[in-house]
Amino acid sequence: MSLTRLSSPWLVVLSLGVVGLTAAAAWPLVARWATVAEVTAAVVAGASGPEVVVHGRVDDPTVPPLGIQQVTVEKPGTPPFKRPVALSTERTFDLVLGPPVPGRYAVTVHWHRQPLWGQPQPTDLVVPLMVASAAAGPQARVRAYDVRAVGLYGLAIAAAVVGTALGLHRAVRSSTAEKDASA
Repeated sequence: MSLTRLSSPWLVVLSLGVVGLTAAAAWPLVARWATVAEVTAAVVAGASGPEVVVHGRVDDPTVPPLGIQQVTVEKPGTPPFKRPVALSTERTFDLVLGPPVPGRYAVTVHWHRQPLWGQPQPTDLVVPLMVASAAAGPQARVRAYDVRAVGLYGLAIAAAVVGTALGLHRAVRSSTAEKDASA
């Protein structure tokens, strides 16, 4: 069966398969671009015992790489306090909160989201972590993230437009081929 003899249902199935494979191959790049804030809090085994560690990445347009990002930390038994963290060139940060204490931890990253139009808007990303015990061993790991929804919608619309254009091109080409064959 040649491509010029494919019926419309088979063409749709083939197109969906190609789009699916392309999306699966491109997803790691798209996910990295679309994720604008990502923070993970976990209890990990440190050199001197278990520690509560926060790792994050924030694409804040108001803070340059190697800049300072502001976070608010809540630990069990202490009032919330603000703490500056240094960003790397990839806009990542690491924060060690010390040995785990049973209770609720929360880290709030204060950053600015860049809208499609206008000035960056202040936004908070909260990562709550419940610690059951101070003992070493597997503990909870919490991940929170924020994405560019407009960017993801834009990519979906662009993929739909390209797919439609290819389908229309194919339909026009096959109808002109049929007219030429009948003439």
